[in-house]
Amino acid sequence: SALLEAQIAQTASELARVNQMQATMRELEGLSQTCANHFFSRLPEEFLVIRPLTVSTGSPLVAGHTLSFTFDHLGLISTQLALPSANDIRIYHQPCRSQPPVEVHRIIQGVGTSESTLHFPVLEFLEGDTAHANRYALVFGNPAAGNPLCDPRQVFRYYEDFAEQADF
Repeated sequence: SALLEAQIAQTASELARVNQMQATMRELEGLSQTCANHFFSRLPEEFLVIRPLTVSTGSPLVAGHTLSFTFDHLGLISTQLALPSANDIRIYHQPCRSQPPVEVHRIIQGVGTSESTLHFPVLEFLEGDTAHANRYALVFGNPAAGNPLCDPRQVFRYYEDFAEQADF
């Protein structure tokens, strides 16, 4: 009973964080100009759009926790800001200015729709009740983009594709 209540409280907290991330993405989608944030100035130049993300936490997040947000991929395609394949949509992480940004594995569900969902893992511990800005960036708009990092085992803590028969 107490364990179930704790799990329900944790799920509610995680849903609140997801809702905050979704609101941030809706705000970012409304911007049409390219953002060149100094913090991410070392990102590959082939990407036309760089949107720094702010991760707002209600409780601490450990490395490996998956964040998700919904965005209008179809709208980006129709304005020629993203590829229909979504290969150009990437997440980069830069924990501090002295380190170069690194691409983060991501999974996109609902590619080519107005309600696409992007999932990516937190790469470092994030303190609770804090807005963590300029550590992650969403980039897109590279018409020659190759395959992104998209291993679901790197995005989700527990992932099974059921490709192999399990021995029980």
